[in-house]
Amino acid sequence: MKPLTEQQKKMAYRYLVHGPMRFVAQPTYAAVLKLELGMYRLINALHNPAASFSRVHNVTALIKTFERPERCRALVSSIRQFYPDLPIIVVDDSKHPTRLPNVTTRVLTYDSGVSVGRREGLSLVRTKYVINLDDDYIFCRQTNIARVIQLLDEFEEIDIIGGVPVDLPFYITHDSKNGPLYRTAHQSLKPKGSSLGGLEVCDKVSNFFVGRTEKIKLVNWDPLVKRLDHADFFTRCTGKLVSAIDPSFRILHVRNPFDYAYRRFRYDLDADLAYLGGKYAHPWR
Repeated sequence: MKPLTEQQKKMAYRYLVHGPMRFVAQPTYAAVLKLELGMYRLINALHNPAASFSRVHNVTALIKTFERPERCRALVSSIRQFYPDLPIIVVDDSKHPTRLPNVTTRVLTYDSGVSVGRREGLSLVRTKYVINLDDDYIFCRQTNIARVIQLLDEFEEIDIIGGVPVDLPFYITHDSKNGPLYRTAHQSLKPKGSSLGGLEVCDKVSNFFVGRTEKIKLVNWDPLVKRLDHADFFTRCTGKLVSAIDPSFRILHVRNPFDYAYRRFRYDLDADLAYLGGKYAHPWR
């Protein structure tokens, strides 16, 4: 039996989440996720992941979290398995913020938004590089930060190196490098599709990336964009920063499409759509 293609995986995902079987799929989905994450924890416990990677310096992990305390705890725990000494900053605008040991936590006003949170976290970073993370990621053996830092040290033209989130439980990946951006008069500093350090240059990468802290501050996140920050941020990177993608740099993405309380906030987009519609005269390029 042939393995499912990416398209088939996505079709199965949509059917389970939105189809008539979703009420049966929900507990099954949760059980499979729990089993997969338990397997990863067991493998890591047996193989001492901290010994498999080089120590990293001059880099801070920046996590923006909202109303997903279990996921944030799991992400921090996974970081500590691989990089016990890595500085971590968590920005939390939940109703009941989570504070974790050996983590710098900045609490914001409830539902301040992702852009305000990322800006606040970035202002606290004191290292040369920063790792941008969503709270539902999990580090794995392919989250090799040391290799990415080495590339950034060697190739100063690159400002951001993006990785590939792998959606559990179906191991779905997405082509973020060809995702849409807004129209802008600025031209890319390096042609899209060209190569730097063996990596493909692109105008947009996923929200999982390592970048030069001071360069990212030149663009930063628009505080008026509460949720739809991704395309706006990389549109404004055009002509200012050079991004590239490393397909071997991966992280697990623990999606939970059945978390309806969270999704009610996540997809409350009317204010963002109205603002971005006025900000960009022609929506997509």
